[in-house]
Order: sequence, then structure tokens, then C-alpha cells
Amino acid sequence: MLASFVVAALAGCGDDEPSGPGDFPDVRGNWFGQYSVVECEWLSGTDPFFCEDLFFFGRSLILEVDLSQGNSSLNGVALQGAIQGPVTGTVDMAGVVTLSGELGANSDAATTIEEWETLLVGDSLVGPWVFLVVDNTTAGFGSARIDADITLVGPSVLNFFGCPVERWLAQTDSLTGVLEAGDCMLDDERYWDIYAIDVSAGDSIEFQMATQEVSPALLIADVNEVLLGCSSEEVTVDCEENPSDSLAAVALEAVAPETWLIIASAFQPRDTGTYRLTTTKLGGGGATSTVPLKKVPVDARGPALGANGPSRSMSESYEEFLAWKFAVPRDRVGRARR
Repeated sequence: MLASFVVAALAGCGDDEPSGPGDFPDVRGNWFGQYSVVECEWLSGTDPFFCEDLFFFGRSLILEVDLSQGNSSLNGVALQGAIQGPVTGTVDMAGVVTLSGELGANSDAATTIEEWETLLVGDSLVGPWVFLVVDNTTAGFGSARIDADITLVGPSVLNFFGCPVERWLAQTDSLTGVLEAGDCMLDDERYWDIYAIDVSAGDSIEFQMATQEVSPALLIADVNEVLLGCSSEEVTVDCEENPSDSLAAVALEAVAPETWLIIASAFQPRDTGTYRLTTTKLGGGGATSTVPLKKVPVDARGPALGANGPSRSMSESYEEFLAWKFAVPRDRVGRARR
């Protein structure tokens, strides 16, 4: 079913207000994803940090919304990275909703929702939004108005930090992809594309990302966003080094049936370009790995990947700290919808 959402301000609900959607479209629960900046208009200040360094064209950032619903009335919390605040709204019988609210009223920077329109497509919300961001310090950043496109997903949609899987691959497969403005990001400002593959115990797969346009970075994670392998010679949480400027490769052996996420990225921030991604099943057909084969552990895996940014006191600058606050994902343990 395809429905659209538009959101308008409303008063808080009393104890006797109905609970649940009733006959209205059900939009309760957690929606998690990213928004991509389409345009940033610098309105005031002495330093254009907001538009040049934080909300530049094509930048993608974390967004999360938790909604409660009583018939047509909506209320909840929105989290723009670590910047959060209450939101309210209404939904009509056609599924048209309008959200309003201010996030981070007592934070270093605050954002006000000026426009919000989304479409409910399956278990995803997709559409544009406009917000005003204001510097609450003496840094001179002033204010800016940002136009962005949102994609939020519910828990039934397999995703990596809010970005849904673009395509499922066979164990021997290939595709041509493009890293480009508007792709997903974390706080390191590196674009990435997300794919998925199913494996069974004993399956050995080599993944290769070949390109002449970016410095390739290839990571494999499980569905809990725990790193299983990457194209660095020394596998670290950040996978900060790659032995080749044109080829990234990882080879893994599965010890249990599961789904792996394939993250195709670049080592340089804001790097864009075309790449060729190839998966090859090793063994039975005579194919052998070009890089060392690593067996994936069943238990005792490392912590989930995250945007592990600086604290205010440890950061090189206030700009670095503020940029991280807008990019960091919330701990998602216990997320649920319906």
C-alpha cells in the first residue's frame, strides 16, 4: 500500500486520548535512516561553516524518529545525530501528515522543522524536508536553511546505519556501481554503497572492488553491523589502509548460515567515481583466493561499527565536534516498531 504523509502542529495528548492508529494509517514506532542535503542557504553569521563544511551538497547524515499515535494525532522524538527534540503532528485518513518541532533547543546548535513531507512505501518513509539550523554559541556560524531528501526505514528493512541494501548478490556475481553525492555517509564523510549476500556453513567467498577513479575500500559486516573483514592488510575497526589504489579484496569463510553486508566505499572523504564489484565462490569450481582467506567466528565477534567521534575536550576544533554530533548514530539496542 502506498500512502503519503504530511505533519502539522498539535497539542499534547491527555490521559484519556485514544491509543493506536484506529482507522488511520499506522506510523507508530521507530524510523531510522539518513537524509541527503540538496541545498544549503547561508542566512547569517561570520563563518559559513554550516553550508561549506557540515551541510554541503550531497552530504548524508543520520536521522531517527520515534512516533506514538492516537488516531490522527502523532507525537514523539526526532534525533538528528545527537541533536534531539520533541515532534508533533497529525495524520489524516489518506495518510497525509505534517511534522513540526525544534531539535536541540538547549544544545550548541538547534534545528527547526520548517517543512516535512514523506511517502510511506512498504516499511519505508521517503520524501523531502526543510529545516532551519541556528548556532547557539559565539562561534559565528549564524544560521542556515537546508533542503534535504529523507529515506527512513522500519526494522523489517535490512540496512547499514539506516541505509537500505541496494541489491542482493549471488555468491558468484558482479555489478558496476557508482559512489556519488547523496550516497550514505558516517562522520568520516566517505560515501558508501550497501549490498547483501547469503552464505551457508563452509561457503568461502572472495569480494573484489576494482576502480581507477577512487581509492577503494571494501568492508564486510554482519547484519548487526559488526565488522567481519576489510581490504586493509591489518584488519582494524576503521580499515584505514589499503594495499592498492585500484583494487580492494576480502576473502571470508562462513561457519554458519547468515547474511553478510558488503560495504563498497573510498578512503578519501567526498571521493566519487565508478567501480566494479565482483563476488566469487571459492573451492568447488576451482577458483582460488587472491588474498588470505579468513574464517569468520561464530561467537566473540567485535563491537558494532560506529561513528566514534571526539569529545568536546579532545577534538581538534569546535567545528569537528559539532560536525560529529550531527553525524553520530544513537545506540539502537532495543529498537522496535509495532
